Order: sequence, then C-alpha cells, then structure tokens
Amino acid sequence: MSYAEHVVERFTPTGPNKVNYEATITDPVVYTRPWTIALSFNREPKFELTEAACHEEDNDLPHLKAIRDAARKK
Repeated sequence: MSYAEHVVERFTPTGPNKVNYEATITDPVVYTRPWTIALSFNREPKFELTEAACHEEDNDLPHLKAIRDAARKK
C-alpha cells in the first residue's frame, strides 16, 4: 500500500445473528484497479462488537484492552 491508499469498510447486519464485512481497497500507485474482500460473521451473544479506529499514537488502545479484560473476567 502507498500514500494513495484508500480503504472503505462496511459492516452490514443481515439477520439477527449474522454480520457481513466488506472492504474495498483502492491504491492507484500499487494496483491497477480497486479490489474487494468480503466475509460473513456469526454474532456471538456473549461478545460486544466495538468500533475501533487505527491512528498513529492511538490513544484508544488502553480503553479497548480494558473492555477486553472486563469481558474476560465475566
């Protein structure tokens, strides 16, 4: 991937216990055309789907680890 990379991610609920994930990657420096990956996930009632964004010097990582640790203690 290069400086021109652009990624669009989509999480789509398709039923009470099913979520589809799709990511489309566009990078005209590296690829000749955009490409897409798609996966389907089953929801697990004992887990919570949380939003996470990756940024340099990500300050949310301790928060996400705390959520994970609290869930493991249950």
